[in-house]
Amino acid sequence: MKPVLGRDFTPDDDQHNGPPVVLVSYRLWKERFGGDPQAVGHTLVLNGKTFTIFGVLPQRFQFLADADVITPLRPQMPAIHADRSVHALAVVARLRPGVSIGQAQSEFE
Repeated sequence: MKPVLGRDFTPDDDQHNGPPVVLVSYRLWKERFGGDPQAVGHTLVLNGKTFTIFGVLPQRFQFLADADVITPLRPQMPAIHADRSVHALAVVARLRPGVSIGQAQSEFE
């Protein structure tokens, strides 16, 4: 789903030393930034670390949880990558045109 403002994640965002960037929900954008288009480029502090907002998700976007901030998953998150008992991740994918859900599921498995 394309952001209503800014851009989506890029492969560079997901690198070990990638930029500290976030997508924010439409709700957060409206409540915290008053719907100001200039919110893209502003920063948020999460757990003591500063992140730059690079996009605003559409109002109709619903993730698996009621999240207002989405960050890239990075290799330096050892608890997620190394501990196979951690079940805090959900995978979201986009099907290539002409690929059925069954075909994708089969390939994924």
